[in-house]
Amino acid sequence: MKWVVIVLVLWINIMVLYAQSPQSYTKNEDYEYSSIQEALKNPNEVYRLTLKNERLTTFPSEIFQFRNLRYLNLSYNEIKEIPVEIYKLSQLEVLILDHNFIQTIPHTIGTLQKLTELNLIRNAISSIPVEIGLLTQLNTLCLEENFIRKIPAEIGNLKQLRYLGLSENEITLLPESVQGLTALEVLTLSSNHIKALPPCIKEMKHIKELYIRQNHIPDFEKKVIKKSLSQTICYL
Repeated sequence: MKWVVIVLVLWINIMVLYAQSPQSYTKNEDYEYSSIQEALKNPNEVYRLTLKNERLTTFPSEIFQFRNLRYLNLSYNEIKEIPVEIYKLSQLEVLILDHNFIQTIPHTIGTLQKLTELNLIRNAISSIPVEIGLLTQLNTLCLEENFIRKIPAEIGNLKQLRYLGLSENEITLLPESVQGLTALEVLTLSSNHIKALPPCIKEMKHIKELYIRQNHIPDFEKKVIKKSLSQTICYL
């Protein structure tokens, strides 16, 4: 009986120690961290991180320690640039940086081969690097409310893209290469300086919603587009 008690006590002690070990604090992949300090305790187990509306003026360098990070939300801050070291987050699938003060997109953005969503709404971006065309898994690209003047032809390489948001920029011309966006369902171009859309637009019948209000497109061309895309909801 004595030995049974001893074994039982040992077993209980082992269970207590196990419960207090770091393993007990392991978060599942759906757990979303909202503090860098908390995340740094288990950097290899950080898959989702949101630091929204934290008055950040720079992209926190500590984030690069989270090599398994898949989802990153830094929206509503005062970040001025995306560091070139962004390539270190090779597992990233979603990058949300809307409502910041970002002026440029680094060329290294093209290394994020697993990225499916990139949100840069309402920043101060004036150009898009050609490396954007390397993000072949991208299905959502939000660039509304910036100062973008030109869209690189390489954007036509985004075969998985379903949503392309370009409203409220300074775009004057859309490249013919957009015909390569064979999965595109929503295209927003409202409030730009566009005088004419490329002829291929009329053939992109897979588009479900087209927004071209507040541009300089002649009414007769709008009518032709609407007739050609009879199954598309056109906001003219």
